[in-house]
Amino acid sequence: MADFIKLKIDFRSITDSPGDCSNEKSDDYYLVDVQNLYIKLIKRPHYPTTFFRRTGDKIIFGYGSQDDELQDEFLVINFSRNRLVIKRDIYGSLPLFYSFEDSIFTLSNDYDWVMENTVRLTPNYRHLLTLMIPNPDIHDCLFEEISLLETQSTLVVKNNYLNISYRAIKLTTPSTDPRDFKKILEESLENFFITRISGQLAAFEVSGGIDSALLPLYSAGRMPDTSLVASMIFPGEFGETQSTKLLEIQKISGLNSLQIPVDINLNPPLSRFNRSQKPFYSYTEIYFEALDNLAAELEQKGIKLISTGLGGDELFESKSDNFDLFSFGEHEFSRRNKFKDYPPFVTEKFKKDYRAGVYAKERYQLPLMPISLIGSQLARNNIYISRGIWSVSPFINPVLLAFCNLLPVQFRANKNILKSYYSAKRYPEVIYNPVVNEHFGHFFNEAMQSQKIKELISSYSKVSAYDEMDLVSLPKLLDYYESLADNPPGNPEYLFNIYGWLCGEINLRSSKIDSHT
Repeated sequence: MADFIKLKIDFRSITDSPGDCSNEKSDDYYLVDVQNLYIKLIKRPHYPTTFFRRTGDKIIFGYGSQDDELQDEFLVINFSRNRLVIKRDIYGSLPLFYSFEDSIFTLSNDYDWVMENTVRLTPNYRHLLTLMIPNPDIHDCLFEEISLLETQSTLVVKNNYLNISYRAIKLTTPSTDPRDFKKILEESLENFFITRISGQLAAFEVSGGIDSALLPLYSAGRMPDTSLVASMIFPGEFGETQSTKLLEIQKISGLNSLQIPVDINLNPPLSRFNRSQKPFYSYTEIYFEALDNLAAELEQKGIKLISTGLGGDELFESKSDNFDLFSFGEHEFSRRNKFKDYPPFVTEKFKKDYRAGVYAKERYQLPLMPISLIGSQLARNNIYISRGIWSVSPFINPVLLAFCNLLPVQFRANKNILKSYYSAKRYPEVIYNPVVNEHFGHFFNEAMQSQKIKELISSYSKVSAYDEMDLVSLPKLLDYYESLADNPPGNPEYLFNIYGWLCGEINLRSSKIDSHT
């Protein structure tokens, strides 16, 4: 069920009425497959509901509602012969990849399918470089021809020309008096609970942290007995503190718990993609394997919606200029020319091309929601969506975001104002103020030094696209990686860069595209 939506139109051949909607192949999908037009959209009676309407020669389909663009999630696609209009919301919960080559338009949340149905594929050289200096807030793909449809956008294809515009949405800034935090937070939570959660079988993904614990605590006594608190449990001391917090959350919420242990040796990062040898979105979830196991268990239990803690960090971090993350223009060119913290295994050619590889202008509109939040959803939401589960978060709320970002820094620092809220509600202190905070990066560091990752690195260093392009010195990379075994455990500085290199290598090999194309 990875294909929540698929759309393919050959504009060279569309001349007549698009034809009738057929449901013969599956009761689970709306389906049109006629005259070089292919539409497949999951039928979803749960939030957000999908729809399919035909009026004359027009087909309108998608999900959600546009009644209130600040409150509702929606995707509306309107097609009539040679004209296509796609409008999407400010939330970006559904990752959407598209291509438009040789008059053929392709769109889906299934990255692999878009790649397979794109006329030609050219490796995105800038992307291969930035993978080595990872920034998950850069939303681009391995191939030049494939793009992501960003939030609050309208895409139009007419007369064989594609244009994208962005709707300007203005917020009325609420009061920023810290004394109003409880009122604004609870109004947001109540609206979220009524519009997203109430009336359907849901789960709450709880890491054990302060953000994701909030909604199950707030929803105490209001959920069906079959709803769940679900969590990946990391190995070692952090797993123990997670379990302690989850037990307290269970007691208050009255919900049962589903806990999936994370096994470094069974499911290290990237192992799934290496086994499948299928292309993937480069900045996919690091903990994909464990999260996919959790999603599979929830699917078996009939869960249709999951609430996460995504966006909690964005609410309380210091307000920053999102344009700094877009990597374009003179500011970015100057930053890269001053950048010195290169991994010891990249070449001089890499450094030169990285300094020069700056976009002249922004590639997409500044989103209303933080770009880092959208990046997180791109990385992980398809894991749940592929199992028929929609992912939501009470923190993805523009009004709440505007309020918190304008609070004095002492209230945002260390999430102090949210901790004060927990304290006022008399929640157990272990939930929000532990002696030791979980640092899930330890799992990543240990996993990247596991035997399976060692085998991956050995395999991809034998025939390396990065080596052929003179971007990486493989002897230096291997020497650095092997030297980690001689050092005491800690936080190796360049493991994430090696992870980025592996993402690029696995993607290029599995896509079977010549990196020199």
